[in-house]
Amino acid sequence: MEMFNILKPDIINDEKALEFYFKNLQYKFGINDYTLYRIDDWVYISKLIYELDVSNKLDNVETVRAKRKQLLTTILGYYIYYKNKSAFMNIYKIADENAFQILKEFNVFKKELRKKYVLKTAKYYLKILNEDEIDFDLPLKCINLDNIQTEILSFPYWEESSNPKYNMIFFNKVHFPDPNIEEVRKEINILRENGVVSKNNLVRRVL
Repeated sequence: MEMFNILKPDIINDEKALEFYFKNLQYKFGINDYTLYRIDDWVYISKLIYELDVSNKLDNVETVRAKRKQLLTTILGYYIYYKNKSAFMNIYKIADENAFQILKEFNVFKKELRKKYVLKTAKYYLKILNEDEIDFDLPLKCINLDNIQTEILSFPYWEESSNPKYNMIFFNKVHFPDPNIEEVRKEINILRENGVVSKNNLVRRVL
Protein backbone atom coordinates (compact mmCIF):
# COMPACT_ATOMS: atom_id res chain seq x y z
CA MET A 1 0.00 0.00 0.00
CA GLU A 2 0.98 3.62 -0.38
CA MET A 3 2.36 5.40 2.67
CA PHE A 4 3.54 8.96 3.04
CA ASN A 5 4.95 11.58 5.37
CA ILE A 6 5.01 15.34 5.04
CA LEU A 7 8.27 17.11 5.76
CA LYS A 8 7.02 20.37 7.22
CA PRO A 9 8.74 23.71 6.60
CA ASP A 10 10.43 23.66 10.02
CA ILE A 11 12.51 20.59 9.16
CA ILE A 12 13.77 21.72 5.76
CA ASN A 13 16.75 23.68 7.11
CA ASP A 14 17.46 21.19 9.89
CA GLU A 15 19.97 18.91 8.18
CA LYS A 16 20.48 16.64 11.19
CA ALA A 17 16.75 16.00 11.56
CA LEU A 18 16.39 15.37 7.83
CA GLU A 19 19.33 12.99 7.85
CA PHE A 20 17.83 11.14 10.82
CA TYR A 21 14.51 10.83 8.98
CA PHE A 22 15.93 9.53 5.70
CA LYS A 23 18.47 7.19 7.30
CA ASN A 24 15.77 5.58 9.42
CA LEU A 25 13.54 5.28 6.38
CA GLN A 26 16.33 3.41 4.63
CA TYR A 27 17.94 1.33 7.35
CA LYS A 28 15.08 0.78 9.80
CA PHE A 29 12.24 0.34 7.32
CA GLY A 30 14.18 -0.75 4.23
CA ILE A 31 12.67 2.01 2.09
CA ASN A 32 15.01 3.23 -0.63
CA ASP A 33 12.47 3.99 -3.32
CA TYR A 34 10.40 7.08 -2.59
CA THR A 35 9.11 10.16 -4.40
CA LEU A 36 9.10 13.73 -3.15
CA TYR A 37 6.55 16.37 -4.13
CA ARG A 38 6.69 20.02 -3.17
CA ILE A 39 3.73 21.49 -1.26
CA ASP A 40 3.74 25.24 -1.80
CA ASP A 41 0.76 25.96 0.48
CA TRP A 42 1.28 23.73 3.50
CA VAL A 43 -1.07 25.88 5.60
CA TYR A 44 -4.04 25.17 3.34
CA ILE A 45 -3.22 21.48 2.99
CA SER A 46 -2.85 21.18 6.77
CA LYS A 47 -6.36 22.60 7.18
CA LEU A 48 -7.75 19.83 4.98
CA ILE A 49 -5.79 17.04 6.66
CA TYR A 50 -6.38 18.19 10.23
CA GLU A 51 -10.11 18.58 9.60
CA LEU A 52 -10.20 14.78 9.37
CA ASP A 53 -9.38 14.72 13.10
CA VAL A 54 -12.63 16.58 13.61
CA SER A 55 -15.05 15.21 11.04
CA ASN A 56 -14.12 11.54 11.38
CA LYS A 57 -13.69 11.23 15.13
CA LEU A 58 -15.87 13.73 16.96
CA ASP A 59 -19.63 14.23 17.11
CA ASN A 60 -20.16 16.47 20.14
CA VAL A 61 -20.57 20.11 19.08
CA GLU A 62 -18.49 21.58 21.90
CA THR A 63 -15.77 18.99 21.47
CA VAL A 64 -15.62 19.74 17.74
CA ARG A 65 -15.23 23.45 18.40
CA ALA A 66 -12.52 22.86 21.01
CA LYS A 67 -10.62 20.55 18.67
CA ARG A 68 -10.77 23.04 15.80
CA LYS A 69 -9.46 25.76 18.10
CA GLN A 70 -6.57 23.52 19.18
CA LEU A 71 -5.70 22.63 15.59
CA LEU A 72 -6.03 26.23 14.46
CA THR A 73 -3.35 27.26 16.95
CA THR A 74 -0.71 25.19 15.16
CA ILE A 75 -2.03 26.11 11.70
CA LEU A 76 -1.68 29.79 12.66
CA GLY A 77 1.85 29.15 13.92
CA TYR A 78 2.92 27.83 10.53
CA TYR A 79 1.02 30.65 8.83
CA ILE A 80 2.87 33.29 10.86
CA TYR A 81 6.37 31.80 10.81
CA TYR A 82 6.46 29.74 7.59
CA LYS A 83 3.84 31.30 5.33
CA ASN A 84 6.02 31.37 2.21
CA LYS A 85 8.01 28.19 2.90
CA SER A 86 7.39 24.88 1.16
CA ALA A 87 6.70 21.52 2.71
CA PHE A 88 7.35 18.20 0.93
CA MET A 89 5.24 15.08 0.58
CA ASN A 90 7.30 11.88 0.64
CA ILE A 91 5.36 8.94 -0.78
CA TYR A 92 6.49 5.31 -0.91
CA LYS A 93 5.23 1.72 -0.74
CA ILE A 94 4.95 -0.59 2.26
CA ALA A 95 4.04 -4.28 2.18
CA ASP A 96 0.28 -4.84 2.23
CA GLU A 97 0.53 -7.93 4.42
CA ASN A 98 2.52 -6.08 7.10
CA ALA A 99 0.89 -2.66 6.75
CA PHE A 100 -0.73 -2.55 10.19
CA GLN A 101 2.49 -3.49 12.00
CA ILE A 102 4.60 -1.10 9.90
CA LEU A 103 2.23 1.78 10.67
CA LYS A 104 2.60 1.03 14.38
CA GLU A 105 6.39 1.08 14.00
CA PHE A 106 6.18 4.41 12.16
CA ASN A 107 4.23 5.78 15.10
CA VAL A 108 7.13 4.83 17.38
CA PHE A 109 9.58 6.38 14.92
CA LYS A 110 7.57 9.61 14.96
CA LYS A 111 7.96 9.84 18.72
CA GLU A 112 11.70 9.15 18.48
CA LEU A 113 12.20 11.90 15.92
CA ARG A 114 10.26 14.44 17.95
CA LYS A 115 12.02 13.51 21.17
CA LYS A 116 15.39 13.97 19.50
CA TYR A 117 14.76 17.08 17.40
CA VAL A 118 11.66 18.84 18.77
CA LEU A 119 11.56 18.33 22.52
CA LYS A 120 14.59 20.52 23.22
CA THR A 121 13.64 23.43 21.01
CA ALA A 122 11.97 26.71 21.94
CA LYS A 123 8.28 26.59 22.81
CA TYR A 124 5.76 28.97 21.30
CA TYR A 125 2.34 29.77 22.72
CA LEU A 126 -0.39 31.60 20.84
CA LYS A 127 -3.43 33.52 21.97
CA ILE A 128 -6.24 34.42 19.55
CA LEU A 129 -7.26 37.97 20.39
CA ASN A 130 -10.54 38.06 18.45
CA GLU A 131 -11.68 34.52 19.11
CA ASP A 132 -15.31 35.57 19.44
CA GLU A 133 -15.27 36.56 15.75
CA ILE A 134 -14.30 33.05 14.59
CA ASP A 135 -17.00 30.55 13.67
CA PHE A 136 -15.63 27.23 14.89
CA ASP A 137 -18.68 25.47 13.46
CA LEU A 138 -17.09 25.93 10.04
CA PRO A 139 -14.49 23.51 8.63
CA LEU A 140 -10.93 24.70 9.08
CA LYS A 141 -10.55 25.45 5.36
CA CYS A 142 -13.30 28.07 5.65
CA ILE A 143 -11.59 30.03 8.42
CA ASN A 144 -9.78 33.06 7.00
CA LEU A 145 -6.45 33.36 8.80
CA ASP A 146 -5.93 36.90 7.58
CA ASN A 147 -8.77 38.05 9.82
CA ILE A 148 -7.34 36.51 12.99
CA GLN A 149 -5.42 38.66 15.45
CA THR A 150 -2.84 36.87 17.58
CA GLU A 151 -0.25 37.32 20.28
CA ILE A 152 2.65 34.91 20.73
CA LEU A 153 4.88 34.14 23.69
CA SER A 154 8.12 32.16 23.39
CA PHE A 155 9.97 30.20 26.05
CA PRO A 156 13.15 28.11 26.19
CA TYR A 157 12.40 24.39 26.05
CA TRP A 158 12.73 23.90 29.80
CA GLU A 159 9.98 26.43 30.57
CA GLU A 160 6.23 26.42 29.94
CA SER A 161 3.52 29.04 29.83
CA SER A 162 1.29 29.09 32.87
CA ASN A 163 -1.28 31.31 31.18
CA PRO A 164 -4.32 29.20 30.19
CA LYS A 165 -5.31 31.73 27.54
CA TYR A 166 -2.28 30.76 25.44
CA ASN A 167 -2.12 27.44 23.58
CA MET A 168 1.05 25.74 22.40
CA ILE A 169 1.99 25.76 18.74
CA PHE A 170 3.19 22.29 17.76
CA PHE A 171 6.13 22.75 15.43
CA ASN A 172 6.91 19.07 15.12
CA LYS A 173 8.93 18.78 11.90
CA VAL A 174 7.17 15.84 10.18
CA HIS A 175 3.55 14.87 9.67
CA PHE A 176 2.90 11.17 10.15
CA PRO A 177 -0.64 9.94 9.47
CA ASP A 178 -2.36 8.09 12.29
CA PRO A 179 -1.46 4.36 12.30
CA ASN A 180 -4.70 3.46 10.55
CA ILE A 181 -4.83 2.19 6.98
CA GLU A 182 -8.09 3.95 6.15
CA GLU A 183 -6.82 7.26 7.56
CA VAL A 184 -3.65 7.03 5.46
CA ARG A 185 -5.72 6.47 2.32
CA LYS A 186 -8.02 9.39 3.09
CA GLU A 187 -5.09 11.76 3.57
CA ILE A 188 -3.37 10.60 0.37
CA ASN A 189 -6.63 11.17 -1.50
CA ILE A 190 -6.77 14.73 -0.17
CA LEU A 191 -3.22 15.37 -1.37
CA ARG A 192 -3.99 13.92 -4.80
CA GLU A 193 -7.29 15.80 -5.14
CA ASN A 194 -5.50 19.07 -4.39
CA GLY A 195 -2.83 18.60 -7.02
CA VAL A 196 0.15 17.85 -4.78
CA VAL A 197 1.00 14.61 -6.59
CA SER A 198 1.86 16.03 -10.00
CA LYS A 199 4.88 16.30 -12.30
CA ASN A 200 5.00 20.04 -11.67
CA ASN A 201 5.67 19.45 -7.96
CA LEU A 202 8.15 16.60 -8.38
CA VAL A 203 11.53 17.22 -6.71
CA ARG A 204 14.71 15.17 -6.51
CA ARG A 205 15.87 15.92 -3.02
CA VAL A 206 15.50 18.25 -0.03
CA LEU A 207 18.82 17.45 1.70
